[in-house]
Amino acid sequence: TDAAESLFKLLSPEERKCIPKASEFHFCVVSARRASTVEGVQDIFKVQCQFDEAGVVPTWYVDSDSVKEYRKLGLQAVEGGRLCPSRNKALKDANLLGKICVQASDDISAWEYRHGKRAASRDDALCNAAWAKAKRYVLSPLTAAQFIVAKMRGAPQPKPKLGGVYMLGSCSRTMAGEEFGTKHFILGDFFVVDTGSKVRFDENLNLKEDYDFSCSHIRAHGGVMRCNRMTLTVKHYSNSGGACSNRDKKGKEEQRNIGILMDKWPRALRFNPKRTNEVIMSWPADDDAEGKHHEKRKPSQRPGAGKPGKTKAVAKKTKVTRPKAHHPSNAIILQTEKSKEANNARIKPYVARRCGRVSGKRVSEVLGRLKYTTAEGETRTYVTSDLSYDLQRGFLKLKASKSG
Repeated sequence: TDAAESLFKLLSPEERKCIPKASEFHFCVVSARRASTVEGVQDIFKVQCQFDEAGVVPTWYVDSDSVKEYRKLGLQAVEGGRLCPSRNKALKDANLLGKICVQASDDISAWEYRHGKRAASRDDALCNAAWAKAKRYVLSPLTAAQFIVAKMRGAPQPKPKLGGVYMLGSCSRTMAGEEFGTKHFILGDFFVVDTGSKVRFDENLNLKEDYDFSCSHIRAHGGVMRCNRMTLTVKHYSNSGGACSNRDKKGKEEQRNIGILMDKWPRALRFNPKRTNEVIMSWPADDDAEGKHHEKRKPSQRPGAGKPGKTKAVAKKTKVTRPKAHHPSNAIILQTEKSKEANNARIKPYVARRCGRVSGKRVSEVLGRLKYTTAEGETRTYVTSDLSYDLQRGFLKLKASKSG
């Protein structure tokens, strides 16, 4: 389609070679107890119609009691069981078929992608303005899956096997950051698992299973591929049936699942201080997500421990003002071998180019003067923070000038 062709132009030539055909996917919709209510049936048909329009037929993995009801609606439905067993059956079936597994929730009404200039800072007003100006692509589930897989397969080694979308309905907060993340949470509402992955869902979990699946993939394959500018429109908590029926008013099931997650990934997950019974995933820089080389937190040290549904107040931290980095204006900037694109597959091409341009010049000759182009095509001025970043990463080094 025109929308797909337009979106695929955002991929590099190498990534475009990695776009899979529709026949290479096994599309799955995980659902339960939704075919017996008017609201549920409406949501089911919204999802099914979008797959139909894309020319693909999804398999619905549903609870044993509802299989007949789903089939009466004309759906290709199979018994999956509870949430995680259904997810694992879908993965197993895709593996037997030798296909990429795509899993979607049963209440998605839209897929979209935003592409535009990066915001100058994380200021909300600037991010919102950048988001509003960005080009909006309305996608089919097939196009979304093809784009994610192309990014995964076109990535440097180690290639991720799990890819997905941003976890909120709006990606405005990401407009000041990177378009793609490799150590991030992958939302369970829509994700792709490439062939060759042996990671499975922990069937001890019946909520927040996507946090464990994300962490397990980072551990097994070195990373994931989250498209920070791709979003979904979903009902999440408000829909009837499905995983929502696993929640209880007191939050005991949420806490049980969080306890399992915290035991498995104590240094990758932390309690969300603003939202009850929610967690935040942040993969540690030292890669010790399991806490093998660090002392594990005691239950009493965990926010909200012993008080179901509540979290302790977090003390307001005093903002520390760090002195700005000072680089001798007469020092000569030299490019290191590490910053040359041919020697380092992980360096961003535009960073490698700017390092080459500043090399051999004095600090005073480039700061506030030299212009460079970002990956998004935006022209920026090379400033102190850019030089500090390049020095800290080992892309550049400074040599004292002999002349005054």
